[in-house]
Amino acid sequence: MNKKQIKKYIEDRTLSSPISDYENSIDQKNQFSCLDCDNLIKNIDVFHKKFGFEKNEKVGIPDDNELVNFRTSFLMEELAEYTNAITKKDAAGVLDALVDIVYIALGTAWLFNLPFEKAWKEVQKANMSKIRAKSKSKKRGTTFDVIKPKNWKAPDIEQIIYEEREKQNENTGHRI
Repeated sequence: MNKKQIKKYIEDRTLSSPISDYENSIDQKNQFSCLDCDNLIKNIDVFHKKFGFEKNEKVGIPDDNELVNFRTSFLMEELAEYTNAITKKDAAGVLDALVDIVYIALGTAWLFNLPFEKAWKEVQKANMSKIRAKSKSKKRGTTFDVIKPKNWKAPDIEQIIYEEREKQNENTGHRI
């Protein structure tokens, strides 16, 4: 098969739009402008320091069960607020809940000393290699789904955590 035949084969079996539509949508002019992640993390840093919260010393889930349980229930509370706002068709409530979810998620990553930005970039790279479901996906039953194509590569979050822990150990002079 030549390149044109391969594209056609893929389009016919997996994509809801021709590959050229996807390729054209990724150019610099039409690309979604990402929020300034550095600024978001700085906002989170300032907020938590204002109230005397400190990052976990180690990269990972803290031993403080009260903190871990609080952050988990806090996220769930905001998800419930999102669900209630959706039910009421309250656009402002939905937006408020979504921003709160992101704020709490970033704050949790900050408190747990997790490298959110690095993980974001890894997940974004993996997500951009997915394709739009041509028909209702088997997993979620909707054409709004994006799916993993053959040979899809999952984000290697474990490697990011490992590298951060190694960097932390080098900075503190400790080796595992």
